[in-house]
Amino acid sequence: MSDQKQYSELKPEIVFIFDLVRQLVDGQIRIPRFQRKFVWRPDQMLDLLDSINLQYPIGSLLAWETATDIVTLDSVGPIRLSDRSDSQSSALYILDGHQRLSTIAGALVGESDRVQGPGDEDSVWNIYYNIKDSYFEHLPLGTAPGAHQFPMSRILDTFEFLEECQRVIVQDPLNGRAYVQEMQAVSRTFQTYKIPVIQIKQTGLTEAVEIFARLNSKGQAMTADQMVSALLYREDTVDPFDLAGEITQTMEYLNSVGFGEIDRTLVLRALLAAIGEDIYRTDWTRIALERREELLRRLRSVIPGVNISIAAAIEFLRDEGVRTERLIPYGMQLFVISSFFFACPDPSDVQLALIKKWFWVSSFSAWFGSANPSRVNTLMRDVIDNVAVNRSDPKFVSFDMKTQAVPIPRSFDMRAARTRVLLLVLFSLKPLTRNGDLIESPELEVQTYGPLALGYISNTSGDRELRRGPANRILNDEMSDRRQAKSWLEGLKPEVPRDSKILTSHAIPLKALESLLVKDLDGFLRLRLDEMRRIETHFMSERDVTPPFEDNRS
Repeated sequence: MSDQKQYSELKPEIVFIFDLVRQLVDGQIRIPRFQRKFVWRPDQMLDLLDSINLQYPIGSLLAWETATDIVTLDSVGPIRLSDRSDSQSSALYILDGHQRLSTIAGALVGESDRVQGPGDEDSVWNIYYNIKDSYFEHLPLGTAPGAHQFPMSRILDTFEFLEECQRVIVQDPLNGRAYVQEMQAVSRTFQTYKIPVIQIKQTGLTEAVEIFARLNSKGQAMTADQMVSALLYREDTVDPFDLAGEITQTMEYLNSVGFGEIDRTLVLRALLAAIGEDIYRTDWTRIALERREELLRRLRSVIPGVNISIAAAIEFLRDEGVRTERLIPYGMQLFVISSFFFACPDPSDVQLALIKKWFWVSSFSAWFGSANPSRVNTLMRDVIDNVAVNRSDPKFVSFDMKTQAVPIPRSFDMRAARTRVLLLVLFSLKPLTRNGDLIESPELEVQTYGPLALGYISNTSGDRELRRGPANRILNDEMSDRRQAKSWLEGLKPEVPRDSKILTSHAIPLKALESLLVKDLDGFLRLRLDEMRRIETHFMSERDVTPPFEDNRS
């Protein structure tokens, strides 16, 4: 008879939070390195603690029990994890639940188990319970808590808890005892709260990772890069491969040059395009099982070249005025351009001119807004196989360079690609401050403040559409000044040369200022919107972009 197939054993258990945290600190519970880093926002962390305090279920953890040594994270949040002293004993490796367990442990572990010396991000672990108002909050490092603010890091250790209770009573003799009674109830809730832990036994790393990937593909929050990274992860002391770690390094570079909010999945797609794979593939579990070693070899071989090409694409975009991810119309444009530089590291002037034109045509026409995965895949192959190959007469086969631009957006929304294109056009005017000085880095203002960098000129226009539109926004030159911009615009004089330059640098025609001075706000916004259309049309003509139909008609 043939050998019977060995099946993984699934062993569900119910575990106290207190025990999970202690096992994590002691090194009995580990986080495999193929897991993504901690990415939860502070509000997500507080919501989880609030759910525990209300005794709501927070889902189960999936863990793999094995005596095999697996490369794991050295720390979780502020906690430096202990090494296992007995290499023959089994450890639990968390496959699903890293973000939740990290939040719980990072909030509850006492000072003695924390990494000494606070880092820039450590305030996210400085979590207090506001007893007076019954909610969890972060306090900045070094902030002295009030009597009503109790550190969550001191509720699991009895002596630390009693010391903190004494502080509360001394600090507020009138309400302190009531605060302590309330905090005792919170402490009991956390110490008695239980979490289901599903343990996988009798399986190897490949099978455990496949279970992890399959679980997360069934409606759990797992991106494509995490799926592929998990499935292709190889534990090998001689020749290890950690795709998630490689993508993280690329993301760290992007963050250093102002593009840190770009989706990680797009980095994966750039890698897949470089090896000729479908960049939107979804059947990764089957593919990894059938072609794992081949994919490992090919992906590893292109990572250095793709990183170089991404850097070249960033420089290309900077030359076009796109210096932050908040201004790039579509993140996918960065990786189409990087694919071009990967296939053609030393392009001719003709090729560069074509890619430049393609960037502006695809931006003004909102091409990616309606493109399906098949069209984008075809475009990527077109760039790599055609445009990057022909140095003297490059052409797109799948992209119509005469595609018409869409009109100026009716509402100002910086999440919209067309609004970002308009901002690129307006910033090319080199806007000036109200004092006539050049605003050195308008894109940095946008990167730092987002939509707040573009303030309202007036909130009292009668026409709702004009009031919500881009003509009613202007780059703030003084973020501390929260007044409407019309307050300083009304102080300008059209006949003064310096004032005239200030106005034109913000796409405000002199006639529009005259309307503003006589309180005709709707007239001012209409004239400015017409000026924006005129400036955009000129900008398009310089880049050989077909203007929108409404501009042709006018």
